[in-house]
Amino acid sequence: MRTSHVSRIATRYQRLVLYGLDLVLWSRLLSSRRGPIPLELPRSLLNTKFIQCDPPALFIADSNNELAHWEEGFRAIYSNVFLNLQIPDVISEIRYAHPAPSFKGVYLWDSAFTAQVWKHWDQEVAYDVNRAVINLRDGNRLQHVVSSFSQSAYTQPPVMAWSCQKLLDWQNQISKSEFREQVY
Repeated sequence: MRTSHVSRIATRYQRLVLYGLDLVLWSRLLSSRRGPIPLELPRSLLNTKFIQCDPPALFIADSNNELAHWEEGFRAIYSNVFLNLQIPDVISEIRYAHPAPSFKGVYLWDSAFTAQVWKHWDQEVAYDVNRAVINLRDGNRLQHVVSSFSQSAYTQPPVMAWSCQKLLDWQNQISKSEFREQVY
């Protein structure tokens, strides 16, 4: 009994150290080595995360090319959204989104808003981002965060219900009755 208790504590401590190392050290080192965010997302890269559609584009008619930075900024936003999308792994069996590279987990609030960005690009991904949060619930409670290190004892305001309703209002690829059945 005592050995299993000590083993659980040691395992949890090890996960905490690795999580902290990843959060504080590696994410900073890797982000400085990563270089600029790729603005072009070729089909081969999109296929690695099972994305069916090209990202939205912004075009500004500007004969002097003074507003080109707006188009570049728009591409950078969608590149970041793409980089934060995760394929199924030990945290979730469904695609999910990190809010940022150093926050490696499924966050309720962030996922609800990230799904609203994805719905303009790939509705299936928007659906998965919300469904990942719902599938990781603890009983009937949506968890504030689930990571490889921990699960939250807390929840947040009903922003997931809002996000799902917004997807229902927007959605045209997945049948609304199927989505409601899976989510509710």
